[in-house]
Amino acid sequence: MAKVAGYVGGVASMKALSRRQKDRKLIRHPELRELIIERIKYGWTPEQIAGRLRYEGALVPLCQEAIYRFAYSKEGMKEDLW
Repeated sequence: MAKVAGYVGGVASMKALSRRQKDRKLIRHPELRELIIERIKYGWTPEQIAGRLRYEGALVPLCQEAIYRFAYSKEGMKEDLW
């Protein structure tokens, strides 16, 4: 196939779909969500949780900012995390 210079609508559409925002990790992985909720209720900070997940080599990496976003989201507020 010949290389085309410039805008190609089909290619742009495929790139846009691949960059589309996906569900948050804590929504896609309910077992991880329950673990986070449990640890916050035991008094762990998001920094401690993220560090422990990293130390344990969790299959789904999660940063402290993602935990904070979850805690302050509608779902997190329903769980009464703070």
